[in-house]
Amino acid sequence: MNDVSTLRLYLLRAMYLLVAMGLAVTIWPHIIAPASLVAGPNSVIRALLGALAVMCLLGLRYPLRMLPLLLFELLWKLIWVVASAIPMWLCQRRLKSDPLWPVIAD
Repeated sequence: MNDVSTLRLYLLRAMYLLVAMGLAVTIWPHIIAPASLVAGPNSVIRALLGALAVMCLLGLRYPLRMLPLLLFELLWKLIWVVASAIPMWLCQRRLKSDPLWPVIAD
């Protein structure tokens, strides 16, 4: 751990904090007070992302040990963009879940 600069450790911690806070604001309210008690695909996604948020909090304490967590976050988003977002964007369909749609729309 002595080989990594303090600046890089703080940047890693900032990324963990960004992911954890973003998921805490968007996902945890649905976990704590779900709209329905039916276990569907959305409940599985919420559980996975809720666990990711908790693990990111551990990344604040152990930034290098939790680095695979950031790689997982990067990879699933990259796969979603390549497999879903780009084909939909190329077909001129709107992305219902994308808050940046007005920015990329023609």
